[in-house]
Amino acid sequence: MNRVPYPRPFVPAAPAAGGGATLPDDPAAVLLDAGNPSTLTGLDEAGVGTSYTPAAAYTLLGLDAFEPAGTPAPLLWWKCDETNVAATTLANSGSAGTANLTLTSATAAAAGPWGDPGLQIGTSGYARAPVNVAQPTASITVALWFRQSALGNARLIVRPYGASWASPYTAVDIFIGSGGLLAGGIAGGGAERRANSAGPLARAGEWHHAALTYDGTTLRLYQDGVQVATASYSGTIDYGADPTATAWCVGGNNLVTSEQMAGELADVRIYNVTQSASWVARVYKRGRRSYKP
Repeated sequence: MNRVPYPRPFVPAAPAAGGGATLPDDPAAVLLDAGNPSTLTGLDEAGVGTSYTPAAAYTLLGLDAFEPAGTPAPLLWWKCDETNVAATTLANSGSAGTANLTLTSATAAAAGPWGDPGLQIGTSGYARAPVNVAQPTASITVALWFRQSALGNARLIVRPYGASWASPYTAVDIFIGSGGLLAGGIAGGGAERRANSAGPLARAGEWHHAALTYDGTTLRLYQDGVQVATASYSGTIDYGADPTATAWCVGGNNLVTSEQMAGELADVRIYNVTQSASWVARVYKRGRRSYKP
């Protein structure tokens, strides 16, 4: 039986009546029996031993994250967990088919935030999905882990508005400025709709988590599990006059060479639903507790 232990001591307890306890908000303290993934035991937030039955109530979404059964899978999910440094593509594990990323001046099998592989982006690099894939219009969630070797202007993820760089520039993006402040936005009604953080600052050489959500009326930007900016806009996300000509880019901008991030990325996800603030916080907390900083 292979187990991945959480550092705190485990206090065993009998399963709750009905087949398992409710999964706590932050189930990072989990021991997984790899031979029987329907059996999970661990500590809840109070340090009390308990048991979970994810096969009945939860679906393993990826990494160490557990989501309620029925939660929509990501449309695009680039785990960046390839182990071959010679890989020229990164697999999409989301539901939008074979939308693999093609690498340009980027290297797979870099050091990810949990000590496993990630994606390394060079100063002139990015990774690009096929054109005309995954265009949520009514609601969206974009989330990823990133680390810059040095602070600088970079599109951590972007779907350009058109085949050329012209206003309103991006249909969806998360951007980091040279001072370490995050920003995120969508295009709507022919204009940019931006949520700009006033702090805290991201730090060079450290892993951070970023997420952007939109629910049809409010744009929300998160950094390291905490909401840092909002913007109001009622409408749908606009992907430009010819969405078939544009594609998601990760770690840089295929249209602007000065916006590559020079660093590492991992666990890049795009959903066609608006994830909640508690969902973002859970993803971040799980990552920080089980991944290396």
